[in-house]
Amino acid sequence: MPTWNDEHLAVVKEGGHVLKEWWVTHPHEPLNLDRADLSGAYLRDAMLSGANLSGTNLSHANLRDADLSHANLRGANLTGADLTGTNLTGADLTGADLVDAVLKWAVLKGTNLEDAEFFIAEFDQNRPRTPLVPSDVWLDRCRVHKARFRPRARDAWSVLRRTYTGPRFILSLLLLLAFVVPRIGKVMFWKGVEKAEMRMEETISELELQLDDYTVKHPESSALVRMIVTPLKEYGDFDETMRWKRHSIGGLVLGAHEPWWVMALAFGLLAFNLVRAVIMWFVAPIRDAEERSRVTPARDDYETWYWIHRCVATPLFVVSVGAVLWSMFDLLLTTVYLPA
Repeated sequence: MPTWNDEHLAVVKEGGHVLKEWWVTHPHEPLNLDRADLSGAYLRDAMLSGANLSGTNLSHANLRDADLSHANLRGANLTGADLTGTNLTGADLTGADLVDAVLKWAVLKGTNLEDAEFFIAEFDQNRPRTPLVPSDVWLDRCRVHKARFRPRARDAWSVLRRTYTGPRFILSLLLLLAFVVPRIGKVMFWKGVEKAEMRMEETISELELQLDDYTVKHPESSALVRMIVTPLKEYGDFDETMRWKRHSIGGLVLGAHEPWWVMALAFGLLAFNLVRAVIMWFVAPIRDAEERSRVTPARDDYETWYWIHRCVATPLFVVSVGAVLWSMFDLLLTTVYLPA
C-alpha cells in the first residue's frame, strides 16, 4: 500500500524553489514519498536529504545536482534517471533499479548498492539508447553485495580490479613472452654457435699438435700431413677474419644490436610490465579486502593507482603492443632453408 504524504508529494512536484522554502519552515520533518510516482519529474538541485523514497518511481527524473544524501531509496525505480552530480552519500539503494541511469560525477560515498541493478549508462543525444558507461563514477566505501555491473563498466575501481587482477594479467604475461621468447631463442642459438666454435678451435689446436709430433716421428709422411694441416690453417685464418662483437644477453634481448626504435619498443614493453606489476601489487590486496567485506575501497585507497593507470600504463600498453607486433613480424620474415 502506498504510504506517501500528499503534502510532501505536492511540494516536491512544485520544484526546487518551493521545496527550499518548505525546508525553511519544516527543517526537521523528513519527506515521506514512499512509493510515490515521480516519473519524469524535474528535481534538479532538489533538497531530498534523508527523504523516504522507498519504492518510489523516479524513472527518467531529472535529479541533476540533487541532494539525496542518506535518503531511503530501497527498491526505487531510477531507470533512465539523470543523477549527474547527485549527492548519494550514505543513501540506501538496496534493490534499486539503476539501469540506464546517468551517474556522471555522482557522489557514491558510503552508499548501499546491495542487490541493485547498477548497469550505469549515459545516452548520446545523437545516438539514442547507446550505452556508454561513464568513467568518472567513484565508488567510495559502497556496499555492493549482489550489485550487478556491466562487464565493461568503466568507473575507476571497476577498471582497476578488472585490469590488474584475473585473466588480463595472464594476457599481459603472454604478450611479454611473445616478445621475449624469439629473442631468447636467438641468444641461445648464437650461444650454441659460440660454444661449438670454441670447441672446434680447441680440437684443431690439439690435432695440429698431434700432426706435428707425427711428422717428427714419420718424416716420410710430411706431404700427407701438409694436405691435412693446410685446410685447418685456412679455417683458422678464415675464423680470424670474421668480425665478432661482444654483446650482453640482456642487450640482445632488448635489441641493443637493432635500430634505436626497436630498442625503444623493448624498453616500453619492459616499463609497462614493471608499472603493471607495481599497480597489481597494491590493487590485489585492496580487491581481496573488497571481496571479503563486500564494501568497495575508499576512493583515497585507489585513486592514485587509477591515474597512474590512465596516464602511464595505458600509453605504455600501446607501446608494448607495438613491440609485440614488431617481434612477430620480424619472426615471420626470418628465412630458413629446407630440402628442395
